[in-house]
Order: sequence, then C-alpha cells, then structure tokens
Amino acid sequence: MESRALEYFREVAVCRSFTKAAASLRIAQPAVSRAVRQLEEELGVRLLIRDKRQIRLTKAGEKLYGHAIDMHRLLTKAKSDVLNMQDLTQGEVEIGLPSMAGSYYFPDQITRFLKAYPGLSVSIYEAGTSAIEEAIINGEIELGTIVTDEGRKSSSQLTIHPFLATQMVAVVPLDHPFASRTSVSHEEVAEEPLILFKEGYYQRKVVDQISEKAGRPVHLAFETNQLSMAKSLTERGLGITIFLEMVIQDDEKLAGVPLDPPVWLTLALAHRQKESLSPANKAFLQFLLA
Repeated sequence: MESRALEYFREVAVCRSFTKAAASLRIAQPAVSRAVRQLEEELGVRLLIRDKRQIRLTKAGEKLYGHAIDMHRLLTKAKSDVLNMQDLTQGEVEIGLPSMAGSYYFPDQITRFLKAYPGLSVSIYEAGTSAIEEAIINGEIELGTIVTDEGRKSSSQLTIHPFLATQMVAVVPLDHPFASRTSVSHEEVAEEPLILFKEGYYQRKVVDQISEKAGRPVHLAFETNQLSMAKSLTERGLGITIFLEMVIQDDEKLAGVPLDPPVWLTLALAHRQKESLSPANKAFLQFLLA
C-alpha cells in the first residue's frame, strides 16, 4: 500500500469529492480516481460509495480513513521535524483559523512572525471552531484557533492557550435605525432578517442564545461562509449580522452595535494534550503568546 495512494484517499474522504480532492492536491482528477481504485483492488473491499451528490465512506472506508489520518499526522511530523531542526530555517506552520479571526486578527500576526522566521511558511486550515477542534483531535492539524466562553466547554483532549478577549456586535448598514444606538437587545436582533455563517461557527451559537432569550426562532435571510459576501449583503440592507468587533472597527459602510447583554468571548490556541508540536508550530505558539 503506497503512502501517496493513502493520502489521495484521505483527501477524497475529507472533501467528499474527487474533483475537490484533486484541486486540493493540485493533481489531475483521474490520478486520484485511479489511486483510490487501486487501493480498493489491493484491499479487496469497497471504500467509497459514489453517488451524484456526494462521496460517502463505507465501513471499511471509515476504518481506513482513521489509519490514513494517523499516517498523515506521522508523516507530516516526521517531515517537519527533519526540516525544521533547531534553527527553524525551513518548515511550515499549519494552523486552523475561523473566518473572522483569520481575516482580521491574524494577517498582522503572521506577517510579523514570517519576518522573524523568514525560512518558514504558513498554511491555513479555515473552518469553524467545532471543525477545528475535531481536526486537531483527529490529527489532521496540530494547532488551531478556537472560541471559548463561560458557556462553552472545549474538549478535554485539548490544551487551551487564551490570547485575546473580544466581543460580538450586531452589524448594520449606516442608515439602519440601530446604527446610532449604543446597544441593541437580543430581542431586537431576533426581529431582524439575519445573514449568518453556516452551522459550526461560533456566530451560530450566539444566534441560538439570541433566539432562546427572544423566545422565538430568528429569521435566517441568507447563509454563507464567505465573510466578504456577508458584509456586502449587509451593506446593501438585505439583513443584519453578528461579527467580532474587530471585523468592522475600520469599516466605513457598516456600524457595529454592542449587544445587551453583551456577548464576550476569548480566542485561544489549542492543540492535543500530551503531544509535542512541530518546531515551526511551537515557534508560532510561543510567538503569539509572547
């Protein structure tokens, strides 16, 4: 069983699509299909259920996927350990980032880090907090940024390093009645059409809290994981949204209004307990917490 074929299979399992897996791997789709087919022939079992909508794993496929994740983690760590050494002249930081923090807090931090370590590179795994936690636990990534608060408990399998406290705000166009307010209640937000990220992002947990306090379901007007799309639709008055305060601090077309009661949260770096980070990831962790 070739490690490359196992890697192709792992990517198909993650993407649930041969086309997306090929794009992620930057190879031709037939090469991915051929590698997976050869794996199935070698093992004598069917690994994937192929239908028009999505690729699904068989029981055997799920079992092999677990081993593929372990193999990927070990190979990545081995490569990183060899390349990084102690002088950190080569290597890659791979970090999971939620959309808002990734777009507005981390660009400056990454720029400063790469100036300090010019031989390193950075790869971003973009997802919501829940998916990032799962990816860390499964060994897909070593390090990720997650959201923590008093009402949300992170997995006991993770070590958490808080680094930034911030708050969520209602985001509205400048001509919206809320724009001139100093705060807006959860009940008032629940009455507005909302433009939201998909499930799995912390924003949706906040909206669930708003719905609970308002005593009724909110009106989901539009759902997208593209931050720029959510901002653009809000600017055009198609609804309002809930963002981290940092997202609209310098925005000239949108206003951020604190919630009442306020919703504060903490951004934290997370990694698996009792597992050493690669030298590059360890350097980034220490840099951010310094």
